[in-house]
Order: sequence, then structure tokens, then C-alpha cells
Amino acid sequence: MLYYKGDPEVFRKYTDNSTFSNIIDDGDLLKMFTRCTSLYADRTALIHNGRSVSYAELEKETSFLRSAVRENGCGLTDRVAILCTNSIEFVRAFFAVITAGCTAVVLPEHLDAGSVYGCCMMFGCKAIICQETLTEKCQILKQNTPGISVILPTDKGIPVEPEPLVCGQTPAVIMFTGGTTGKSKGALLNHAAVMQGVINGCYGIKEIFNQRYLLALPMSHVFGLIRNMLTSVYTGSTMMICKSNRDLFRDAAEFRPTILVLVPALAEMALTLTKKFKRNMLGESLRTIICGAAA
Repeated sequence: MLYYKGDPEVFRKYTDNSTFSNIIDDGDLLKMFTRCTSLYADRTALIHNGRSVSYAELEKETSFLRSAVRENGCGLTDRVAILCTNSIEFVRAFFAVITAGCTAVVLPEHLDAGSVYGCCMMFGCKAIICQETLTEKCQILKQNTPGISVILPTDKGIPVEPEPLVCGQTPAVIMFTGGTTGKSKGALLNHAAVMQGVINGCYGIKEIFNQRYLLALPMSHVFGLIRNMLTSVYTGSTMMICKSNRDLFRDAAEFRPTILVLVPALAEMALTLTKKFKRNMLGESLRTIICGAAA
């Protein structure tokens, strides 16, 4: 896949010089993950269901799962499906697949067993990382294709190093999109294209590093994955994974996010409730809302 990479200098005017100088292109997600988990090792990376994971812990847990992926016969450019809810397990699974040199096929959690089977067949997946609570959705897959491995996000293999041959042009992820037709289809993005999206997410905000993100969007959506989760990791920020959209305002009060990535419907709901109750429903620490993915 080819992609356009323009001159980053055009973005300098949208942020301050200090922030701009710290926005660097790692070239691929593997190098980004390795650099960030080392640079921000002691910071909290993720919070979910009362559990906090530091960047160092995320790297360690990812390395165990990456080894399990490799031990199940998956190597460079092989496709590995991910079926997980928004969770620490999803983040671990995504980076395990990426650092193993494989292509992550991100499946929406609401798919039924027949659709999971159909997607794995359509995209030629060699394995699937499936959250334990969703394993019943792999039953048809296991019955019809015993050669496809079903891996749990908690599986651990004998530690192996990340795939050294990953580069910008290596296929990174297949995500579902309606595109211009409205009919869902899989879109393939390489590492360089995803990295460009992550970097673009850093421009326009003067204080983008070491922030507090509240994740309310699904990570199976490109907006939730790239602009929320991956940009959070790239900037050494802390991301609290919202239990559900119903808990958005309660989680915001508890976590006190500084940045929120929302679709218009959620932003409008927050504004309406803020006006009604005459207090900021998203917390007094909030400084920025990134809003998009819909009209």
C-alpha cells in the first residue's frame, strides 16, 4: 500500500516549537511501541476495571503473548484476527500481533459466530486472539477450520524478540469501514500509513504529551484505535478504558481526563447535560475534545 506523506513543517504553526520538535516519525508501529514502552516505562499506560498497567508492564505482557502468537505458527505478514472488547486485553493483543510482524484483522466484538468464521476465511487468518468471554463466537470457526489457532490474550509463550523485518511498508492492520458505499468492507493499512495517522493526531494541541485520555469509542473503529489508543501510547499518556458509554460521565468524574476523543452524538449529549445540570459533565480537568468520524 502506498501513502502520501507531506512535509510536516506545514503543521508547525498549529503547535508550539517544543511540542513540534518531540513529534518524531518512528517509521513503523513496532519501533514506536519499543521506544515508548522504554521511554515511558514507569508511567501508567492503561486503566480498566480497577487495574492499572504501566508501560513497562504492557511491554512485558505483550512479549509473552507475542511469543504465543509465534508458537502458533504465525510469522511475518500472516494475518491474525483479534476479537476482544475494549480492554487491556485488546491493547495487549494488538501490539502482540504487530510486534510479531503479523497483520491484525480487527473484528468488531458484536459479530456473531457465523460472521467471525466468515471474516477469518475471507481474510485468510492463520489464528485468532479471542477474549475468554467471547470464545463461544469461535465455535463455528473451530468446527470447520481446526487448522486456525484460537489464542487467549492471557496465553504466554517462551519470550522471543520482536520481528526484525517489520518496516513502514509491512501490512499492519485490516479494519472494517463503510467507506463511500456504506457497505462494510476490510481496509488494509500498512505501518507507515498508521504511523502517519498517529502523528497527525499530535498536531494542533500545544500540550499533547503525558495527557489523560478516556476511551469511549470502540478500538475496532479506526478513530478509536488510531486517534485514541495509539496516539495515547505514542505521547506517553494514560488511557482509562470506559466500561461502557452509559458510564461515560461517571468514569469522567473519577478519572478526570484532559483529552476526550468523541463522535458528535456523545459530544452533543455531554453539552446538553452540562447545560441542564449547570456543571461540566466531562470533568473540570478536560481541556480538549477531538470530535469526528461522523457529520
